[in-house]
Parts: sequence; C-alpha cells; structure tokens
Amino acid sequence: MTKPSVLQSRCMWDKKINWDGRYLELDTFLEPPLPHHLLEIEQVSMDDEISFPPFLKVVKEVTDDPEWYNMNIAKI
Repeated sequence: MTKPSVLQSRCMWDKKINWDGRYLELDTFLEPPLPHHLLEIEQVSMDDEISFPPFLKVVKEVTDDPEWYNMNIAKI
C-alpha cells in the first residue's frame, strides 16, 4: 500500500532582499489540487515576531492547525 503524497511547487524569495531579513516560501499545491496557497516564513526562533509584507492579506494562520500538515493534505 502506497502512502498518499503531496506534489507542490515552491517559489522562494530571499527575504534579505525582499522582506525583513527572512525567507518567504510560497507553496502551490498541484496534487492534490487545492485552491489555496501557503506562505511559509522562516523563523530564527519561536520568540520572533512575524510580520507580513503589506501587499499580502493573511486569510488564516495555520501554523498549529493539523489540517494543514503535509501528511493530512496528502489524504485529501
């Protein structure tokens, strides 16, 4: 029995150039196809305050939401 998998396209920007000295990763889910994109912001520590570029609208914070873990997305 094969495990479900997630196929995603990842676009990375060097935040040192673009935003607040951090890395931004935009994930687009190809398989299973989802109408959502997921933006990841790399933290140095859990105490870091996260800020978003003003041109982005945060729809939902999903950091601790198990529904958004890759293993659960693969089950869709």
